[in-house]
Amino acid sequence: MQRQGSRSAAAPNGRDPPDIDASHRVGEDTPLLAKADNGDSSTAAGSVPYDWQTDFEGLPWYRKPSIWWLLPAYAIYALAFGGIIVPKLNLVLTLVCRRYIAAQSTLHPDAPYTPVIMFANNPQCRIPEVQALATEFTLYMSLLTGILSAVISPKIGALSDRYGRKYFLAFVVIGGLSVEFVTILAATYPDTVHYQWILFGSVMDGLCGSFTAAMALTHSYGADVTTPANRGVAFGYFSGALFGGIALGPLLAAFISKVTGSILSVFWIAFFCHLFVLLYHLFILPESLSHKRQIAARTRHELELSAAAATPTSRAAR
Repeated sequence: MQRQGSRSAAAPNGRDPPDIDASHRVGEDTPLLAKADNGDSSTAAGSVPYDWQTDFEGLPWYRKPSIWWLLPAYAIYALAFGGIIVPKLNLVLTLVCRRYIAAQSTLHPDAPYTPVIMFANNPQCRIPEVQALATEFTLYMSLLTGILSAVISPKIGALSDRYGRKYFLAFVVIGGLSVEFVTILAATYPDTVHYQWILFGSVMDGLCGSFTAAMALTHSYGADVTTPANRGVAFGYFSGALFGGIALGPLLAAFISKVTGSILSVFWIAFFCHLFVLLYHLFILPESLSHKRQIAARTRHELELSAAAATPTSRAAR
């Protein structure tokens, strides 16, 4: 009776007084994630802008980075890359055969040799000696580009973390532009420009990172401007553009060479595709890393260098 009287005095409406500590108690029914303070789920963490979005607030739409800015240029780059794979093999075979036949005709002037005509069907080039020389030359091209790009690509990626993506994307395209320029010169003036100059183009392509760095920087750009939930979708678009370009490139190259009657036109189109992508990256593509994030990356890098430089000293002091 006394307990009921005290309870009724504390709660005139007949109900128990509210437990002020009830919201802080944890039980088996307590949710893992607390609700927002005002009870509105629209203010939950899912609607908070991701970090990269806050860095570009207030900018016009054409200066805000997005995968849709980079995807068309990447598709054109992949299309040009895939389109010249087979024509370059045929062109190298013709150039090597031209030099080989000329050398053999000098060594054996009495033997009959059919002259090699550029951009034409030359059955006299389908001999084991020419095939071996062309294969060896192609191997040197691949080795130079592959080894140099394997060394340079990680450095380009690390620099892009500290100084932005777009200019390094443009730098990578310069390598492909150099290859096509040297190839066009060797094909247009085969008697003046030796086909071995194409190796110089392969070196330039490797020093610029080649396709390896282009693919890595493209995915880095996509990671900069997407949330973790949408990142896989963005990478899927990039992969589709890559393999679609490699698949459609040879078909377009065959069609163009058939219409124009010259395989050299394929290299000219690839050259202008690289030039367009280069200018697009320089003047149109928005930068994906804000200046604030670039400064933060540079600061972290300097701290890492300082720590690495201090480590041998501290060990010697011990």
